[in-house]
Amino acid sequence: MNKLKDKKKGSANPEYPPKKEKKEVHTKRNSNSSNINNSNSCSNNNVGNNSSGNAFVKTSKNGTAGEGDNIINKIKELNLVLLQNKDIIDSLRQENESFSSQIANFVKKCKELQCICIEKEKDIAKLKHNEKYLVQEITKRKKEKDELEGKINKLEQEGTSKSAHISQVEFEKDNLIKELHERDKQINALHGNIKQLEGQITLVRNENAKNKQDVTNNLKKQDEINEHINSKDNKITALEEKTQKLNKVIKDKIEENENCKKKIQQQSAKIAHLNDKIQILQKEQKNNEEKIKKYIDNIKMLKKNNQKMDERNMESQLEEQRKELEQVIFNSQVYKLSKKMGTRKKSTNSSNVCKGAKGANEGETKQMLSPNKRSHKNPPNSDSSSSSSCGGSSDGEIVSFSKKYNLSKNMSKDRGDTTGKKKK
Repeated sequence: MNKLKDKKKGSANPEYPPKKEKKEVHTKRNSNSSNINNSNSCSNNNVGNNSSGNAFVKTSKNGTAGEGDNIINKIKELNLVLLQNKDIIDSLRQENESFSSQIANFVKKCKELQCICIEKEKDIAKLKHNEKYLVQEITKRKKEKDELEGKINKLEQEGTSKSAHISQVEFEKDNLIKELHERDKQINALHGNIKQLEGQITLVRNENAKNKQDVTNNLKKQDEINEHINSKDNKITALEEKTQKLNKVIKDKIEENENCKKKIQQQSAKIAHLNDKIQILQKEQKNNEEKIKKYIDNIKMLKKNNQKMDERNMESQLEEQRKELEQVIFNSQVYKLSKKMGTRKKSTNSSNVCKGAKGANEGETKQMLSPNKRSHKNPPNSDSSSSSSCGGSSDGEIVSFSKKYNLSKNMSKDRGDTTGKKKK
């Protein structure tokens, strides 16, 4: 940038060399002609050569005629070379100015892009922070889910263990019921035996009543019968004791059955309560899964909205940059036109001084130039162009610039429309 600025300053304020003697003019003219053929960007030296050539023409009038003709021919050749290389010099100046404007625009764009990058980095940092927070919440939810699954598994294991215990209790209950049936059968058999014994006792008593008359005669028989009765009584008492014991056992078994029924009811109530808890936990798990899905959907929507906002910002920035480029191009063209007008005014003032030396060169230079160059281009060192011709050429350049500006504007609009259609 600093080098380009130095070049601009050098081109805007050229330092013209002072007039020298004849020998120095010859050597300098030859060196300048070689520099013109080798490089097309030394416009200030060429202008210096013109002034030195004109000075040499004035001094050479006092010399010999042969040397004057040679010098005039050389001056004509140099003027032709200058006129041939003038277009290239002007184009190089314009390219230099366009490059400097493009570099300034590029620097502005870089600064704008840096600002945009900083803002985007801030947005990305915020999004990363939000993403970390959401990831932490998801991990918490996963941990809660794992804990709930562990609890559910424990409850299922407890339910299976309880069901096994219930099956064992039912099996024991069936065994006890079978034992009760067997005991009932035994009790019924004992009741039958008791009835038989009671019948026998009645028979024995009848026999004793019948044999009371023969007591005296049958003492021995009576003793035997008493012994038999005593034995039978002992048997009866033993059977009665057995019946009492069996009744107690039956009562105990009935109480145990009632207790087992109560335990079964309590366990069934616990199982129902555990089933209710399991259903509640399943509902909570479903709600947590729905919440996690909602969080994921919200994250996706945020990402889509951010992408849309980025696209809109890029479109708006491109439109602003396009407008700024158009404005800069317009300002640069206006600046060039004003600069050209200023250089033409300066050239008219300098041409009044050098009319005598350049009058002879006008015919030959006009014959060498094409008609397009005559109509569109006016060299700063030619004296034939008047103020009216300068005004006409400047108006023509203004019209051509306006046409170019309108064409570039239409092209940029067409490009914007095509890019918008592609995005849609």
